[in-house]
Amino acid sequence: MLSSNEHIHTEHYEQSGMHGDEPISIDSWLHETAWDDERRFDMLKSVLPNKKVLDFGCGNGGFLYLAKKSGLKVISIEQYQRYPLSNHLYWLSQGKPGGHNKWGFLDSSLLQDSYSTVLAKIGKCDTIVGYFEKEN
Repeated sequence: MLSSNEHIHTEHYEQSGMHGDEPISIDSWLHETAWDDERRFDMLKSVLPNKKVLDFGCGNGGFLYLAKKSGLKVISIEQYQRYPLSNHLYWLSQGKPGGHNKWGFLDSSLLQDSYSTVLAKIGKCDTIVGYFEKEN
């Protein structure tokens, strides 16, 4: 678990090397995400029993799936759209995040609400919040 977020700076995601220099395919991303979910779950599984856990993060819900599979009761999963359409348009055109800072002039509360609603209707979002606890 992180004790601070000092490692995150303005260019953190661009310089993370998380996916190399080029955008990756969805299949590659899903493979990387599954590997990371298993890595995080293996690291935390010994401290999860008898705990209530809030999993707040992006991804495809793999960590929650592993928690449920191991006998933890998933209480709720909520999807939430944190970043506006400008961020995603910028990412698609430039291959990196930051559009909410660079192209913020595109954003409005009406557009964000509409964007979030459309994404929710197709089961998509950029953040999943999951709450689970040890099943009795």
